[in-house]
This record gives sequence, structure tokens and C-alpha cells, in this order.
Amino acid sequence: MYYVIGADQREYGPVSAETVRAWIAQGRLTARSLARSDQTVGWRPLGDFPEFPEAIAQTAAPMYPSATVGQPPRTENNMALASLVLGCVSLVCCPFPLLPIAGLVLGLVALGQTKSHPAKGGRGLAIAGIAVSSAALVLFGVLAGFGVFREVIQRFFK
Repeated sequence: MYYVIGADQREYGPVSAETVRAWIAQGRLTARSLARSDQTVGWRPLGDFPEFPEAIAQTAAPMYPSATVGQPPRTENNMALASLVLGCVSLVCCPFPLLPIAGLVLGLVALGQTKSHPAKGGRGLAIAGIAVSSAALVLFGVLAGFGVFREVIQRFFK
């Protein structure tokens, strides 16, 4: 007869060797599960018992379902990241609308990719890139309307 400590850290037993083998086959016990026979005092792993090597060898590690079973891994969307970076750079230091337009286009393409391919990640980045690029375009329009960039534009086109 054997006593075992289950995964819940509770002691079970006395149980027969056949019951222990059945629990190993069910995945309830592993080679590292602690056990003792009724003739011994100390606890030791089931893998140390000469009575159970066949049962342990026949069972693989138990398979526990993960949260992502049936879902493909999400891939990165570099266009969405590029959209956000271009929008931020154009918002901070670019006096020309080329970068925010490029950021807006990349963001819209990336958003379309996330809709057509659900496994493709980056939806939030694409939306943020579109928003920041749009804000940069609006800021450029407002500043251009007030003539802030007049001198810069004149130097550029000379």
C-alpha cells in the first residue's frame, strides 16, 4: 500500500500499486510526485520506486490546453509601426507634409491588413499612426495658413 501527495498538496492513501499506476496513466501523478509505502517513513519521488518505471515510461508529460489553442500566433505589422513613427516624427520636427501623408497611407494599409488577416497584429498601432499622422497634417495646415512656414518653403523651392 502507498500514500501519495497529489497536485493539490493533499495526502491520499493508502492505495494499491495498481491505483498508483492508474493515476500515473491518467496524468494525476508524475515521476516527481512524492509518495511513500506503508513500510517506509520518508517521502520520495515516484520515479525512485522500482515498482513504477514502466507506468512512468508509458506516460508522456500531461498536455494542458493553453489559452491560444486553435489560434495562429499573431505576427508583427511593421507598416503600422512605421505609420506611428512617421506620424510622430512629422508632428515634432518636419515642416513638410510628405511624412504625415506617408504615415497616413501606411496606417491605412496596415489597418486594412489587420481587417483582412485577423492573425496580423498591430491594429492599435495602425489606428494610432493614422491619428498622429492626421494630427500632423492638420497642424501643418494650420501653421501654413498662418504663414509660419512661408520662409522655409520659399528657401526650399528656390
